[in-house]
Formats: sequence, C-alpha cells, structure tokens
Amino acid sequence: MSFGNRPGIFGIDGCPTDDVMRVCEGAKDVAEGSEKKLSVHPWDDRMKTPQGQDLLLQYLVEVDKAETKEEACSLAAKIIAEKTSFSRPAVYLWNEREGCLELAGYANHDPSVRCIRSGQGICGRCYRTGEAQVVNDVLLDPDYFPDMSDTQAELSVPIVWHGRVFGVMDVEAAERNCFHETDVRFSTLLVGILASVLSHIDAERELQEGLERSRANRRNLTLAQQALNRSLETLLESKREVESYSQFKQILLDASNELFRCKDPESLYDVVGKVLRERFGYQRSFIFGRLRRADPVTTVFSYRAFSISPEEEKEYVLGKKGIIGKVAASLEPYICNDTSKDPYFRPDEFGTLSEIAFPVSHENFLWGILVVISEKINVFSVRDVEILTILANSMALVLENIANVQMLQRELQGMRFLHDLVNALSGERDNVEISRKTVSLLTSRFPDTSIYIWLKFGEECRMVASSALPSEELPRESRRIIEQGRGLALQALESGEICNTPDVRQSPYYAEVTSETLAELDVPIYHQKEPLGAIALERAKVGAFSSEDEELFHVLSRHLGALFSVNRLLDVEEEKARRDALTGIWNRRFLIQYLQETVEPRTKEGEPCCIVMGDMWKFKDVNDTYGHGVGDEVLIKSAQAMAAAVGDRGVVGRYGGDEFLVILGGVSPEEIEKIVQDLNRSLESLRFSVSSLRAYANFGVACFGEDGKTSDDVLATADRRMYESKGKRIEGH
Repeated sequence: MSFGNRPGIFGIDGCPTDDVMRVCEGAKDVAEGSEKKLSVHPWDDRMKTPQGQDLLLQYLVEVDKAETKEEACSLAAKIIAEKTSFSRPAVYLWNEREGCLELAGYANHDPSVRCIRSGQGICGRCYRTGEAQVVNDVLLDPDYFPDMSDTQAELSVPIVWHGRVFGVMDVEAAERNCFHETDVRFSTLLVGILASVLSHIDAERELQEGLERSRANRRNLTLAQQALNRSLETLLESKREVESYSQFKQILLDASNELFRCKDPESLYDVVGKVLRERFGYQRSFIFGRLRRADPVTTVFSYRAFSISPEEEKEYVLGKKGIIGKVAASLEPYICNDTSKDPYFRPDEFGTLSEIAFPVSHENFLWGILVVISEKINVFSVRDVEILTILANSMALVLENIANVQMLQRELQGMRFLHDLVNALSGERDNVEISRKTVSLLTSRFPDTSIYIWLKFGEECRMVASSALPSEELPRESRRIIEQGRGLALQALESGEICNTPDVRQSPYYAEVTSETLAELDVPIYHQKEPLGAIALERAKVGAFSSEDEELFHVLSRHLGALFSVNRLLDVEEEKARRDALTGIWNRRFLIQYLQETVEPRTKEGEPCCIVMGDMWKFKDVNDTYGHGVGDEVLIKSAQAMAAAVGDRGVVGRYGGDEFLVILGGVSPEEIEKIVQDLNRSLESLRFSVSSLRAYANFGVACFGEDGKTSDDVLATADRRMYESKGKRIEGH
C-alpha cells in the first residue's frame, strides 16, 4: 500500500535532521516505556550519530512506499541488518485467526521458524509480556529454542502502537554480549516507526474496505433498486398478462357457450367460422367436417375466396395428402410456421407460408379438421394452439352431442314405428300376408329403400314380399337366385348373422334384382335358433346402412320371428284340432266348418260342388269278430286309400265312426261318378293283417243346388242316399 503524497508517519516528509529527531523522540515515547526497563546511556547523544539518523531517515522514506505489512516488515529487517552486519533480524506479526506469530520479513538469513506460539521461546515471551527481551547468551535462557545453529545472542522488541501489539522484531547474532543499549534503543525507535506504519496500513485497509463496502452497498442498493424496478415491471406485466389472459379465457368461454347452443352441424360450422374470423382474427380459415356420422368429410366452411376444389378436397382428406391429410391420418394437430421447409405441405394458390391444422375428433373418430393459414412465416404461437385446441375439442363434443341426440330421436322414432308395425301385424295369422304388410309399412317409412322378405317353407326358401317386384314375379326370381347359388339374404339366413354390405359390387354373393342397388343390408329372421326367413334391404348409395339401421331391423326381425313362430305353432295346433286323431284325415268339425265357410259361399256364386258320404260295410262285425285293433287298422287304411284316390280333387274326412265324407268342388257329374269308382277300387285293393278280410263301403252322392242350398240339406240328402245304397247291398246279399 502506498503512502505517496501523504505526510510522513509522524506528519513529516523529507524532514531535516532536527525533524527526524523529533519523529524519533515521538517513536520513543510511543514505545510505552520500554526504555525504562534498560540501563542505558543518555539517548540524545547516541541517536544524534549520523549513521543512526540516516538509517531512520532512510527507513522513513522507503517505508512510505510500502503497500503491504510484509514490505514494511522486510524494510525494517533490512535496516537492522545494515546497521549491524553480524545480526540476523526477522519480524513476526500476530495472526489472530491462527493464534500464532507468523514470519512477515527477514534479512541476512532464512529463518527456519515460520510460526511461533504466544509464550513460546524468547519471541513468544516478548509478545506475551509486551517488553523488549535482550539475551546476550541464549544458552542461559530457559525459553530459548534454536532457530539458527550458531545463534549466541538474541534481541526481541515488541511492535507496539497505542497499546496494540502487532508482533515482534527479533534479532539473532552469532556473538555473545553483542547487543548494546544503543542497539536496543535503535530497534525500539525503528519498531515504533514500523508499528505506526502497520497501524496506518490497517487503518487504510479498513478505510479501503469500508469504502469498498460502501461502494458494494451502493452497488447492491442500485442492484436492489434495479431488481425492485424489474420486479415491479414484471408484476405490472404479469398483471397485464393476467388481465389479457382473463379476457382471452372469457372470449373462449363465450365462444364455447355459443358452440354448445348449436342444434345441428350446419349451424355449428357457421358459428365456428364466425368465431375464427371475428373474435380471433383468423381471416384465412377452412373447416372440413361431416353433417352426419356416416357422411364423408367435406369442406363445410371457407371464408371468402379461400376455398379448395372437390379434387383437392378428395386428395387431401381421402388421399391423406398434405398437412390436412397428415392430420386426418394421425388425428394429431400439426403446426407449420415455415411451409418452405415442411415435407408435408402441398403448394396452394393462397401464398401460404404458415399453416396450422387441428383434428376435430372424439374417441378416435374424425368429425373434421380445423385449418388456419397465413401468408407470413412464424405466425402461430402457443396462444394459437390453445385457441384451436379448445375450439376443436368443443366442436367434437358438440358434434357428438348432436349425433347422440339425433340417434336417440331416430331410435325413439324407430321404436314407435316398430311398435305401430307390430300392432298392425299382431292380428294377422298368415305369415305371407304379414310379410306383405311389413314390406308395405317399411316402404312408407323408408321410401328410398327396396325391401324384400324371404320365408322358409320346410327345406325350401322363397321370396314372398317385395317393394320392387310384383307378386307374380317373386317365385321366378326366387328360383333364379337359388339356382345361381347366390343371394346375400340367403347367406345371412344360413349364417344367422346380420350382413351389412357397403358396396355390393365387391361381394361375390350379391344377386342383382335392381340395377340401382349399391348397398345392401340383410337381416336373418330367427326364433329360438330356428331360421324362419330374412329381410333384405337395398339402397342406391355406397355405405348407406349404418349401425343404427342394423339395430332397428334386428329388433324388427326378432318381432317378426316371434309372430311367424306363433302363427306356425297355431297352424300346427289348429291342424291337430281339424284332423281325426286315429286316421289323420280331416275330422267332422273341420268338414262342417269347411262346408259352411268355404263351400257354401262359393256355391252361392254358382260354383258347382258335390259331396260323397261313405259307410264301411259290416264294420261292426269286424270289431266283434277280430277286435278293435283290426277295426282301427281297417279304418286307418281305408281313410288313407280314399284320400289318395281323391288327391287334390277334393277334401276327404272322417265324418264319424265308420262314416267318411268327400267334398268335391268344381267337378262335373261324370267326374263324380268316376271318383266314386276310384274310391271303391282303392278300398277293394286293401289288404289287412287278417288275410281274408276285405273292405267295402256304401256311398251316397248329393250336390249343392239340385239337392239343397245349405250344407245341412245336402248332407241329409247324401246320408239318405248312402243308406239307400246300403239297403240295396243288403237286399242283394
């Protein structure tokens, strides 16, 4: 540390000899009475020797240039060494942190001791007592510990300034009794000057540190003020951002609320386009979407001149080309802030340099795509992503809600329709007629659909009703389709599964009925795993049938299956009720009902009809002779023979006991006579378990019109004539 341009340590700079003496006197006084401990000669004469004054003056001049304590201490040691060439001076300063005296300067030798504890050795004792120590024979001093091997005498003087002990000036010599009073006094004055210098160095260091602390405090204060200003600015900016974000969120909330008020996809797309333009300032935007779930994705909104052609639309959406195609394929948003570097971008006529596209999707179903373009690069930010994400998600939810509401409405309408249809069919006993009525009702509900119903009759399957073909063509078309081994309806009936064919041109089983058909839905009609028929529906549009259609017609097929099955069961039960339990031919109840409900109305319209009443000859004798088992055998075989003889020319039934009735409609008298002969021959040819037994019958014939107008009249006439025939046979025997 430099003391340049400042006064000397004692307020003098380049002082004359007298002034130096005054400085020396001051230094002597400050040494706090150390001279009182020594018996010395008068001071003034000694210190006024030219050599001592010159050395002190030299030290004052040189120490003024010292910048550190070490430099000041080294200069002091050098002065001592120059004054006494045989001495080896060293200066030790107290290190408070280490708790010891540390070597700070030396001359004429390199001390081996670098650190001395308080009270250790002659130096430690000097520091501890604060008094000068003169030892002219170190071997006699119990505290001495060797530094140099040839040391014989040692002088230690405390470095004191205003009561503060800085350290010790220690001088060793290789001669005994070499230190005189003048050496002690000179050293005392020198260390007094050194102590003053050390004190000033500490003061200046403390002052400098204070100044540095002050500067640091000012800097810290400035930095704190700057930080405070920045914090305040950040706070204000955050407040502005919060207010802006709050306004932005409110705009988004208002926009979302407006979207959720839409009742159909068309109004939704218009509202979104308006929101993009007016609320968020997107002047170049497109919306691709569906009007219904089953519809393809097409352009549903574009602003002003910013639109694309159907060819581009097909290429982007269906062909999965460009950024739009990538979004359609991945269902992930895509942001491009520089189209010149984007591998997916397809050049357009709008000068697009930035493009952002968001899928409008719900549970991996693509409802549409939201697209915004710009003629500038690096336009889109996180805020744009947030806006379009919320809009796209809101659109998807609204479209799903609309679709679900519409689906529920359609399902409700479908259930009402099915309820009305089933009610309309529930009283019908004929399955073919049920099929025709079903086709008629379905056609009124689905006018754009060609409808066909197939029914099974045993092992045979026939088309029995159609909205596209006249009834007389149905048998021929049925045979044609069956002979081709094709028909999607027959495939569905065979597999028992609903068959929805989006494009019949791609199916090898399709059998063309009408050339306009492109899509077909075939629903099997089953009841308790029994195949009863199938419903076939055709439309002139690819992919025209949805899962909702499948569900609707599946429910219908179940109802029809139940109706068909009940009617079949009733037919079987009615058949049983109309049949004779023993012979299997029609019974008396059916014969009377058939005469009254079928034959009589026809005869009133002029249609001819006759009946033949037959009685087995001597049947009672058969029972009495051979038993009722043989009698039953005769009745069963006779009934079967007569039914076979009549065939489809009439109706054969058991009238009661051993009497049979044959009803013949639309036959002439000649034909009746021939039929009676056939009946006789069929009976006479019969053979029974009793080989000698033969069957014969007596017949009576009566016709409506000439023999009576009512069934009762005609039956009475036939019965009378039968007994007349029986009487003649008895007389003949």
